[in-house]
Amino acid sequence: MSVTQLKVLSWLASLALGGYLLWTGFTFYQEQPALQEAISEEEQLKVLNSVEAPEPPRDDVVDYARVQTTFHALNWTGEAPPPPPKPEEEDKPKEVPKKPVSELLKVLLVQVDTDAPASSMAYVSYTDPSLIQGATFQDDYILREGDKLGVPWEAIEVASIQADGVHFRFTDDPEREEEIVNPQDYAGEKGYIVRVGPDGVIEPARRPNIQRASPSGPIIIPAESMLIGKDHWLIGLDDRQLMADNYPKILAEIGYKKHRDPKTGDVDGIELTDVPKGSFAAKYGAKEGQIIKSINGHPVTSVNEAISYAKQNKDKYDTWVIVYEEQGKEYTKTIDTSE
Repeated sequence: MSVTQLKVLSWLASLALGGYLLWTGFTFYQEQPALQEAISEEEQLKVLNSVEAPEPPRDDVVDYARVQTTFHALNWTGEAPPPPPKPEEEDKPKEVPKKPVSELLKVLLVQVDTDAPASSMAYVSYTDPSLIQGATFQDDYILREGDKLGVPWEAIEVASIQADGVHFRFTDDPEREEEIVNPQDYAGEKGYIVRVGPDGVIEPARRPNIQRASPSGPIIIPAESMLIGKDHWLIGLDDRQLMADNYPKILAEIGYKKHRDPKTGDVDGIELTDVPKGSFAAKYGAKEGQIIKSINGHPVTSVNEAISYAKQNKDKYDTWVIVYEEQGKEYTKTIDTSE
């Protein structure tokens, strides 16, 4: 088929379509008056009556849900209603078996303040699985007068902390005698790491407990440093000697610089830029990015200033509270050098 023939067919189709549209419009125009006339009620009824009516519902069919409601849920069967259920007995708390406190925990360290017994404390480690699971914070391992053990041993209460150990009382059984759990003494135990000298084994007289018999009495300092509270360190004899002999080397292990307030530009502390893993500072929780702000309330802006302040006040303080900033929040760390 040639292009000319295609054009002719296209024109013929267009003419036919146009003629159909004209005829449709003309027909609609002629029938418009009839379409606008209202339909009489008679004609409407005729159309409605011509529709076949649906079958009426069967009277012999009853919905099952109605039967269930009438004869079962409302109990209209004519039979005597069943007796009401007996009230369930309230769950009585299970009686916790009596168990020696010494089987629940070990006392590692006690510090006794005879002037203020409420300030005395004991550092413990738990052996009971439920107590281990309930101890989620470091402070949970520190007991003070009046503290209770965790579930299910909450009836066991610290009556007092004395030089001979922690005295526990039992609030669920007042007639039960108090139990004393003594601090552990590691000296001479099997498996204890000892030093060997030219003349053989050097047995260290090391006790992980601090005892103050009177306000002015001596304190037995452990050889190793111990965490005795939340960010509260008791410095042991070994670390004290190490700091006294090698503090320049310890200081050289870490990187630091002056920190400036981003708003004012003023020096406001000492920023730790490098704290190697295993270093002396890392042992006590120092981390890269921490900013040391003050020592015992005294602002520090340089390492030399901090060292100078510590030397000048070493006879004045045996507790050093360090305020530091980490990720925009301030924290405190306590270093105890009591003698």
